[in-house]
Amino acid sequence: MIDDISKPVVIVIGLDGASWNILSPLIEQGKLPFFKEILMKSAYGPLESIKPPMSVPAWKCYSTGKDPSDLGVYTFIKLDLKANRYEVVSSMDFDDKDIWDYLGLYGYTSCVYKMFSTHPTRKIHGIMISDLPINTKGFYPRQLKSEIEKRFGSLWIDFEYTTNREKTYYNALEGTKKDFEVMKYILKKYSPNFVHISIYHTDGIQHFFWKDMTDGKNKYSKFIEKAWITITEYIEGFIGYLKEIYKDDFYLFFISDHGFTSVNYRFNMGKWLLERKYITLKPIGKLYGFIQKFLSVDRLYKLIELFLKVATKLRIKRFTWGIQFQLASATLGKVIDFKRSKIIPLEGSILYVNRAHFRTKKERDLFVSKVIEELKSIRTPDGSKLAKDVIDGHKLYKNKKRHVPDILIVPNSVDLNNSVLTKYLWSKPPENKWTGMHDLYGIIIVKGPNIKKQYKLDNVRIIDIAPTILHIFGIPKPTSMRGRVIEEIFEDYDQSKKFRQKPQSFEQILVKQKIKSLKKLGVL
Repeated sequence: MIDDISKPVVIVIGLDGASWNILSPLIEQGKLPFFKEILMKSAYGPLESIKPPMSVPAWKCYSTGKDPSDLGVYTFIKLDLKANRYEVVSSMDFDDKDIWDYLGLYGYTSCVYKMFSTHPTRKIHGIMISDLPINTKGFYPRQLKSEIEKRFGSLWIDFEYTTNREKTYYNALEGTKKDFEVMKYILKKYSPNFVHISIYHTDGIQHFFWKDMTDGKNKYSKFIEKAWITITEYIEGFIGYLKEIYKDDFYLFFISDHGFTSVNYRFNMGKWLLERKYITLKPIGKLYGFIQKFLSVDRLYKLIELFLKVATKLRIKRFTWGIQFQLASATLGKVIDFKRSKIIPLEGSILYVNRAHFRTKKERDLFVSKVIEELKSIRTPDGSKLAKDVIDGHKLYKNKKRHVPDILIVPNSVDLNNSVLTKYLWSKPPENKWTGMHDLYGIIIVKGPNIKKQYKLDNVRIIDIAPTILHIFGIPKPTSMRGRVIEEIFEDYDQSKKFRQKPQSFEQILVKQKIKSLKKLGVL
């Protein structure tokens, strides 16, 4: 066990969708003086996300040090290739060790707050409040729900950006303020060694107010800017509280799961695949498709909004959260003929090839190469490329055991969707809707003892965070992690190893724990 004197404290503030193309101008304009001061004392730079950049599983890639092929999850929904159906991803779809699992083996306590893919929560050495704190399954230990809600009320807010964007915006800011108050309470009562807090409202605000910001013509044009200024004030207050407890003797990470950019166009990947006969519809799908030929994009959105209003009034949380993914999984699974389709889309940017249509691997490879070239050749109505990159998933990801997608697309300011039943191929994003989208590079800022100051980072990936945090705690990087320790952030890398006593691999620790358990049972 590591000596108490050498126990560091690490605080990770996850800012969902934080992007230097938003933060840097605000810092330069003097609107975020706190971040300007932090950068003067930190190592910082761009943080490469996964391809394509999806919040789920990006956050789990951060916490496990693994890539999506290791986790077997590539987005908010998953494709069961055996049962030929789509399902929404939950924490039960991940069986990999997170940062806090490794820390727990060494006796460190953790607090994980509102990180994606943590519902339902599972046992950790510490406490966890999930991204869906709506029932006892969203809390560990279970009794934590009543303790927190008695003091702070509900931690959930309804996401109604499509039906009441202004109300949702202000509720999101108030919810964020509450999140930091909850964290102060947890720190005071539970004294964790490791803390992760996710601020995920930044993502939603940028998705739904991006065009307002770029156009700059209405009352919402400053909403993203005001959100970052307000949330930064909350962060500054929280860091001030941390300094009261730890002085300056703690490590602080700011990270994001991806960056952000404009949605210039929407591209209907589902229709494109249908036109090329890569997808075949079931009879019911053809009927639905015929009916929806008479629906415009705006009309379709109005129907979805009506559904959302009814679901909200009925308090159907599972529909009001992640509605686009629920509808996608429900619709696609019912209308696509899996057996007769050559390509099965998971997302507009994630495609699987049906192996049953190809006799050999060579045939599959030739088909994938053909489709990749077709996708690379697609141009938007203004002549720019549809994608920044189109990748053979089997060349990018090494773990072939976890149903690696055959084709991955990194879009170029184009929202790719699978609306197989609608008539449009290209469209502009509807006003006041999904006008901002994920980009490949987010942010990383690291501050703390032995961390370089004003040091600009490069070539850092989201999977590098977990091994770096374990290194700070003096824990060797598990062999299963693909990420690296970001050695260059340390003033003295060798000196940063001083916490480590009796280095041993995680695998050795598991063996020793197993032997100890068997001895208690009298087996050995």
